Amino acid sequence: MERNYQITIHDIHTVDGDTSDTTMTVFGTMEKTDTGYVLRYLEQSGELTGFVTELTVTEPDSVFISRQGEYRIELMLETARRHECHYDTPHGSLMMGVYTNGIDSRMSTFGGTLHLNYDIDFNAGFVSENQLHITVKEIF
Repeated sequence: MERNYQITIHDIHTVDGDTSDTTMTVFGTMEKTDTGYVLRYLEQSGELTGFVTELTVTEPDSVFISRQGEYRIELMLETARRHECHYDTPHGSLMMGVYTNGIDSRMSTFGGTLHLNYDIDFNAGFVSENQLHITVKEIF
């Protein structure tokens, strides 16, 4: 059963010692599955407004992030593994390596938190350290 939630996404990227820190609050749905849950929301940030993003969490150690629309994303995050992932931008498509340092999911049907820590590389060259801190609260 899908329920409605307020979703706050705190996104931190560190590139060459410079840190970028943004927070976005959106509304979406969450559905419990046999192995975890699926979180869906509508992007409402800059040129990405209107795209549907879906996080499929298979507890305890993997998250698949996809964004549908003109600028697609397909990221596979799995603890202590590196995956080649697809990322579309307004400037073209990229294949990038994503190595997941850690996933901490503390979710229930009422909401909770999801913390992701991962590194991105291009052609095996380190690009950035990334953290996503997601807080989900059920709307009554």
